[in-house]
Amino acid sequence: MHKRNLLSIAVLCACTLTSYAQEKKDTLSRNIDEVVVTATLSEVNLKNVPMTVSIVNSATIEQSEENNLLPIVAKQVPGLYITQRGMAGFGVSTGAAGGISIRGIGSSPTTGMLVLVDGNPQYMGLMGHPLPDAYESNSTERVEVVRGPASILYGSNAMGGVMNIITKRQKEDGSVTRARMAYGSYNTFQTQFSNGYKKGKFNSFASFSSEQTDGHRTNSEFKQYAGYLRLGYDISDIWKISGESNVTGFWASNPGTVSAPMIDNDARILRGVASIAIQNNYEKTSGAIKAFYNFGQHNINDGYLDSTGVDMTGKKKADYMPLNTRFRSKDYMAGISAYQSYRFFNGNTTTAGVDYKNYGGRAWTRNLEPGKADIKTVDKTINEIAGYINIQQSFSEILTLNAGVRYDYNDYTGGEWVPQGGISVAASPTTILKAVIGKGFRNPTIREMYMFPPQNPDLKPEKLINYEISVSQSFLEKALTFDVSLFYIDGNNLIQLVPTPTGTIPPFRYQNSGEIKNCGVEFAGNYRVNRYLSLMLNYSFLHMENPVLAAPQHNLIGSGQYSRAGWTVYTSLQYVNGLYTALASQTFPAQTENYVMWDVTAGYRFNKWLEGFVKGENLLNQTYEINAGYPMPGATVMAGINIKI
Repeated sequence: MHKRNLLSIAVLCACTLTSYAQEKKDTLSRNIDEVVVTATLSEVNLKNVPMTVSIVNSATIEQSEENNLLPIVAKQVPGLYITQRGMAGFGVSTGAAGGISIRGIGSSPTTGMLVLVDGNPQYMGLMGHPLPDAYESNSTERVEVVRGPASILYGSNAMGGVMNIITKRQKEDGSVTRARMAYGSYNTFQTQFSNGYKKGKFNSFASFSSEQTDGHRTNSEFKQYAGYLRLGYDISDIWKISGESNVTGFWASNPGTVSAPMIDNDARILRGVASIAIQNNYEKTSGAIKAFYNFGQHNINDGYLDSTGVDMTGKKKADYMPLNTRFRSKDYMAGISAYQSYRFFNGNTTTAGVDYKNYGGRAWTRNLEPGKADIKTVDKTINEIAGYINIQQSFSEILTLNAGVRYDYNDYTGGEWVPQGGISVAASPTTILKAVIGKGFRNPTIREMYMFPPQNPDLKPEKLINYEISVSQSFLEKALTFDVSLFYIDGNNLIQLVPTPTGTIPPFRYQNSGEIKNCGVEFAGNYRVNRYLSLMLNYSFLHMENPVLAAPQHNLIGSGQYSRAGWTVYTSLQYVNGLYTALASQTFPAQTENYVMWDVTAGYRFNKWLEGFVKGENLLNQTYEINAGYPMPGATVMAGINIKI
């Protein structure tokens, strides 16, 4: 399909009559005066933050009719791309999806893009990456995405950016109960249930969700259950305390590539998190002390080739048997953080904080044969401690300067200084100019240093510097808004697999040999045409001197919504070009993918508590792959109901 035709479809799709419930009419609007917390820890006006921050609000999350949070975020944030593999579920290990990249940083596994839940880091103690199946839309109030390094506040893994998932809390006295049930293609069934409650100084929020599917390929089943609970109490007008916990269990099957289909390549995963926070908010100072604990248990069967499968050496099923071993691991991450923001004088906000993390775990190979011992893989823990200070100073209503520094110390890799500075200028009441220079870094994971044959205990941190300028503009009394960002990323010490001398075992080893030189442009625009119709357009262009997986060169998303008389329809069109699904090697050439995705959600509100909907995805029935050898499903349909009491 020619690019001219694609652009025509994008314009047609954006202007298509779409509707959405009246209460959701402002879903796509972005306000440059909105308050954010992720970029500075304390609540600040978005226009005073030098970094580019995207916000996915509660209405957008609710209208998606998705159980998992990541596909929703992927459509809203320019420069962000998340790999998928089917109707539901991302899975783990070989054949998994859910890789998150922003501006070409992160990839799969996602070790360069940090995911937070209410400001607490969420990655596996051994593998060093988040578990995408653990993030449910049911318990999420909003998502803030910092597009660019945020290591000054969050340390390792935030070298590409940060996705902060802010959970729901009941804000008004009373009780609100919601439920959703949906059924669709490939015997896919989804449920959600939540209840928010508040009385006086006490508040609570509880949710449960489940999802299961047969999958669009043989041996691609997925099943998941997740529960979340948050309790809060206002000790006084100044002090508040809250605690939350979340447990997710899922079972995922990997069907293998189409050329080498697999049997019994299954994973059973249990993930959990618990945290507590004490917050204060005085007239001239505010802050918090937080403690958290994450844990996981993984049981993986690597499976075997089926009768049609042939591996790279030409072996067929006759050379394989069901495995009598299982990979198992238990990992954890525990930490505590404390920060306080001070307003010493007019226009000043100075934030100082300390972080401590202890993470690790053990992994082993369980031998199912009687009399044979298990094989130990690794048993390690790592400590990290850091301190930082960040200063924001505003001069009148026009100029805001930001500067800060962090020192981060790791047991194994030593110390790392992280500076950052930026400026924000309100050139007019409707125009904001920004510039920022910041450093990001990532410590090597326990997996990279000590697990499996490519390991190298002498690895050092990955590092990069991000240079960025942006402009935010609004017109028509903020009915039309857009922002444009230009960036250049220069990094080194990337951890890569490098061939070892001939005859050496293993033939590859991790080394700090890679470089990053990425540049690009990002655009996000919204137009609230009238009280019924809103349009959105996101676009990102990424140039990489050294290509990586899961980072398209062009990513264009246009969407629209229109609400009237209880009828609801939302439509979006996505065009992806230059997506690397496999990188070039000495044996195989690189593989790239281009595709167009058209989705529609339509529904009707029968009364104030009942709504029905139907959702169609990939309605153009495109044939494409995101992970090489794993074709995505064609057109799919889901239908369901929403209940609110």
